[in-house]
Amino acid sequence: MLETATAADAIVAPARQNGLTAAVTAEDVMTAAAAGDPRAREVLTEEARLPALTVAAVITVGDPALVILGGGVGRRLGDYVPVVQEQLSLIPPFEPPPLEVSLLGDRGILYGGIAAEVESAREIALARRFAND
Repeated sequence: MLETATAADAIVAPARQNGLTAAVTAEDVMTAAAAGDPRAREVLTEEARLPALTVAAVITVGDPALVILGGGVGRRLGDYVPVVQEQLSLIPPFEPPPLEVSLLGDRGILYGGIAAEVESAREIALARRFAND
């Protein structure tokens, strides 16, 4: 549900409802905001609140030094990250860590899964080896 609520469509739909009828992609909304369209800026600010609240919940528990945003929105909309960072800074009572865009893009989940399985296989292999010694 979080992925759906923070995906590119979650930026386009409210932009179109807010009168940006030419907005077909989230990039269109970003371009309009960069060009000074107050409706586009309002949509981005509003839609950045959910990712900011999500990051706030995570950093409250984990206290990371850095948060990396992945997926299509993070990868394609690097200018969206400062809007999320701005919204995050409005949530008290802590100093938020910096946000960065994942260099892995949509492949982050795949690579994370592979890394977890390799680690699991390594542990099993070591347990078997030492069990036979």
